[in-house]
Amino acid sequence: MGYDDDNQCFKAKNSWGKSWGEDGYFRIAYNDTQDIKFGCYACLASGVYIENQGEMITLQNTGTGNLSIHNITSDKPWLGFEPQTMDTILPGHQKQLSVFVKDWSMISEARDMAVLTVHSNDSANSVMKITIEALIEAQSLRPILSVSPPFQNGVWIENDIIHIQIQDTGGHVEFQVSNSGTSDMSWTVENKTSWIQIEQGESGVNTGIIQISCETNSKLVERIGDVVISASGALNSPQIVQIHQTFSENPDLNGNLELDIMDIVQMLKILAGMSEHSDIRIQMKDVIRVLNLVGNGVAH
Repeated sequence: MGYDDDNQCFKAKNSWGKSWGEDGYFRIAYNDTQDIKFGCYACLASGVYIENQGEMITLQNTGTGNLSIHNITSDKPWLGFEPQTMDTILPGHQKQLSVFVKDWSMISEARDMAVLTVHSNDSANSVMKITIEALIEAQSLRPILSVSPPFQNGVWIENDIIHIQIQDTGGHVEFQVSNSGTSDMSWTVENKTSWIQIEQGESGVNTGIIQISCETNSKLVERIGDVVISASGALNSPQIVQIHQTFSENPDLNGNLELDIMDIVQMLKILAGMSEHSDIRIQMKDVIRVLNLVGNGVAH
């Protein structure tokens, strides 16, 4: 019925009437409450959890005092839970916590275990650990992301990354996205490279064609850009396509498709920091090489 911090006790009411105890009430010392439960009792969560469905865990206050949930944590990044914070649970009340797999691609073994830890003000059991089990059999319910590169020279796969080499003059490259799983898959393409443009297939469902275009490489060095294809909840996601663009040792800086004295002038301006081609890196040895080519009448 109440508490008294000054006397360090709880005040309880009996069922025998006012003739018993202190007008029907009695006191229980704070340190003598072994049979009074203030804690939460959650069910043990285990089994297979399907993306976006999950399972519910019940947090129940079986005591007579307010139950405060301080925080809830997970020891594995693939395990998600909602809500992230929980209001006070009144005596005799309960609240539910949804647990689910955030990203199946983080689970690489046949099965994986996670522990959800609930911290509360329960004096008898302030830390409750709940075991969550994810079984890889759930893969049969998941989509599988597959990216097929073009059949051409200059294409190879290394460390699960697709590498495609293109010429310094630029051009277009196509590759195919497909879903070899059983459930639907939504995919997106991310490109953070300024000289690569997504011409077709920025997103799609299950299958599709991605077409990219690359600008001319006017730098005197090979450049590399990544195109990342992601599908939430799918196996093999994300997939990376890495574009390797070659460079020309003899840049046509004035755009007339041949090497001449004006290209040498532009190269000297770049060296002096006076050119609009500020992104091109040139050394004096490059100027000397092109000067020799022009002197010998070698066209670009």
